[in-house]
Amino acid sequence: MQRIETGKIGFFVVLLILTLQAIAADRPGGFTVIGPGGGGAMFHPTISPHDPNTVLVACDMTGAYITHDGGRNWRMLNLRDVVHFFAFDPIDPKTMYAGTRNLWRSTDAGETWKLIYPKPSTIQGIRMNSDHSDETVLAKPDPLGSISAFAIDPSDSRILYAAAAKDQKFAVFLSRDSGNTWQQTDTLPEEARHLWIDPNSPRESRTLYAAGTHFIAVKSSSGIQNRATPSQLLDVSMGFNDQGKAVIYGISKDGIFVSSDSASSWHKTDFPGSGAQFRAVATSLRHPETAYVSYKDLSEGMQLLNALRRNKETWFGVAKTSDAGKTWQLVWKESNTPAANVHDGWISDRFGPGWA
Repeated sequence: MQRIETGKIGFFVVLLILTLQAIAADRPGGFTVIGPGGGGAMFHPTISPHDPNTVLVACDMTGAYITHDGGRNWRMLNLRDVVHFFAFDPIDPKTMYAGTRNLWRSTDAGETWKLIYPKPSTIQGIRMNSDHSDETVLAKPDPLGSISAFAIDPSDSRILYAAAAKDQKFAVFLSRDSGNTWQQTDTLPEEARHLWIDPNSPRESRTLYAAGTHFIAVKSSSGIQNRATPSQLLDVSMGFNDQGKAVIYGISKDGIFVSSDSASSWHKTDFPGSGAQFRAVATSLRHPETAYVSYKDLSEGMQLLNALRRNKETWFGVAKTSDAGKTWQLVWKESNTPAANVHDGWISDRFGPGWA
């Protein structure tokens, strides 16, 4: 019995039982499930810049979902693999992209999707090795390999950028014809997890930022520079201020770091309390003075010693800055009981705030 509980099969059996119990029981407060679920975690919620009611979200059980009515109804997309990023065309509201190891595009608001990289005509086979039946498409030629990050030119959506990895070599690729052909422009020292285009840079020579774990690569008309990060980054987010500088937030096990000069220098920000660990950070492309970070294991003042002695609870939630990281406010803070300003969290009501 112990082997079953500690194995993968046992985990999914227990998860299924909990899910069925939650469905069968009356939900407190008369809540009704309006979003996708069923046991899998959901990632990469991406809101259309054209319509805030249109949202894409990915699930770790392979499925992806779209809503056009603010979450009242969802439709599942089958893109044959786990989606790692979404992107909306900045000009055409009906065009959107999804990245698995490959690149997919919809031109009809998510109704149908077509594989644009690799080209279907180049596919020679599909390998399915993992216990989730994740797919590896075998194509020839395959100059890009696995796509890890993606960006669309804000003024000309025929121009696409992709960061990709093949045979442990990492590079940036450019397409000027909506993904029909690609050319390598630069090499990278490691895998890039994010790409940004400076919207203030000249159209004929865009400034591109590629963020990895240990570097921020900055490509401009004068070439590309790999600028070191102050610590191994767990997540990173970027926006552009009125002076045209990139404001970058990076989180690591050592804390929160901010750069206000396009990764040329960094400073560590002060965070309330002690012991906080960080998981995700996000800012606005055009208003980077505001950012949000998720935290856990936070102790405040003398509570740190008590927490280490297991006599006091620690806190988790979300913090906000409105001054580019100079100060942070704990806008979501809870431990064993739900925060007073967090509503409609039926998982917290059912299983407790820490369960998810």
